[in-house]
Amino acid sequence: MKAIAIDTETFLMTQGMLAPPIVCLTYCDCEEGSKPEIVVASDKRQMREKLEHILSGEFRVVGHNIAFDFAVIANAFPQFLKPIFELYRQDKVQDTGIVDKMAHIAAGWSKFRPDGKPPKYSLADLAKRNLNIDMGGKKGEDTWRMRYSELHATPLSEWPEAAKEYALNDAKVTADIGRLQSAYI
Repeated sequence: MKAIAIDTETFLMTQGMLAPPIVCLTYCDCEEGSKPEIVVASDKRQMREKLEHILSGEFRVVGHNIAFDFAVIANAFPQFLKPIFELYRQDKVQDTGIVDKMAHIAAGWSKFRPDGKPPKYSLADLAKRNLNIDMGGKKGEDTWRMRYSELHATPLSEWPEAAKEYALNDAKVTADIGRLQSAYI
């Protein structure tokens, strides 16, 4: 079954708002060589059409901490709550972090890796471990990761390249990890 990786960039979470407003959706086919794309939330029609396609049930939907992305999507577009739950019901959701944890449990890890250190499961950790990719070190407040709210009403054509690159890279890395994991799920 064809798979599509998704990721959202949002406003920051605050107390009482664990599914903050969406700024953009990035997505990428989980086929080798696929290129990620961005849809901005300010273009509600295009975002809704892309989500209808992705959540149609035709695909396995892959994400890292995907429950968060689905909550963000359902908060912005409540009509997609039922299709999201239907994907879960049909076993068409793959969370790369959970799959990585399950693989480690199957390999005999519990709380520690064979070298005695606790495993880490951020997307950057999975990228390093599974793809030998360094996603740029620390993700501090100076990165776009913490600043997407600044772009919420800005057309994609006016986004800084670094903001586009960060979002696209998350979807691409998630797709690549999802493709590797599909061999054993």
